[in-house]
Amino acid sequence: MPEVCSLEVRGRVDYRQAAAFRQALLEELRRSKANTVVVELASLERVDTSGLAVLVEALSITRRLGRQLFLCTPSEYVVKIFRLSGFHEALEACCTGPEEVARRMKA
Repeated sequence: MPEVCSLEVRGRVDYRQAAAFRQALLEELRRSKANTVVVELASLERVDTSGLAVLVEALSITRRLGRQLFLCTPSEYVVKIFRLSGFHEALEACCTGPEEVARRMKA
């Protein structure tokens, strides 16, 4: 069974929090040796393009390292912002819950 690292993002990630969010997320990616990283977004209330850019950067890093990153259970608001911003790469990494993550890990 592949090792999984799970992270939860809560509240808001906008231009004021993006730098701290980036630092914490990238540090966790460096620290963890997990093959799969799941970022739980259900409690993310608001995000702007600076927060989305951090998620896309994390996607790029994990892919470069041969790992997977899933954005799990984003709210309708978050998905809408992904679509409006053109972050299609992030949308492709979205999962509806743990069952979909498990299914996609096997693929």
